[in-house]
Amino acid sequence: MNRSQFGFNLVLIFLIISPCLATHSQGFEWKYGEGVQYDFRETFYRGDNETTSLIYDCIYYLIAPNYTELHDPLTGYVPARSASTYWPNGTEMQTGRLHFAVPVGNWSILSIIIESMSDENVTFSAFESNDMWGYEQEISTDISSYSYREEFSKYDGVLTKLTYESTIFSHHSLYVIERLGISPIILQLVMAIVAALSIVSVLIVYHRMNR
Repeated sequence: MNRSQFGFNLVLIFLIISPCLATHSQGFEWKYGEGVQYDFRETFYRGDNETTSLIYDCIYYLIAPNYTELHDPLTGYVPARSASTYWPNGTEMQTGRLHFAVPVGNWSILSIIIESMSDENVTFSAFESNDMWGYEQEISTDISSYSYREEFSKYDGVLTKLTYESTIFSHHSLYVIERLGISPIILQLVMAIVAALSIVSVLIVYHRMNR
């Protein structure tokens, strides 16, 4: 074997082995799109156990950051990527960073990790379907109860829905964050049109009643 053939073989071996060396031993990998915009809608309801009212309804987005290295093996915690959120006009929100993605590839291990975090005060339970994985955290006392639930797409690991519900005595609160499939600007325009049509309808009814 001459030197050129030997060098070619070394390069070929490197190209074959390198992907294997980069593969996580438990099969995990990030699958969200680096630099991709993800849009979300957040609603907040508050009231008593019998009636709740919508307090606010807003939309925002985030730009997914670059991938980070995953610990190998994963033990003790479920890694989650977070990013700053922005209003549709590009102004950064002051509500902190949103945890928007988990690694994909081995959902059974993620379930084991999350459920191992339970103790006498807090219960963690994992759940999944064909296209979704998630977990729920529950805390209950004599006067209150709290439930925190997150659902992620099995395709890219991105958050599809987050629900936080709390009850203290008879006071009830509910936060819901959902991933959107359309631009928040378009959604905001649709919401404005619906609101305008509602006002027009009320004015027409009022006008007819006073004729």
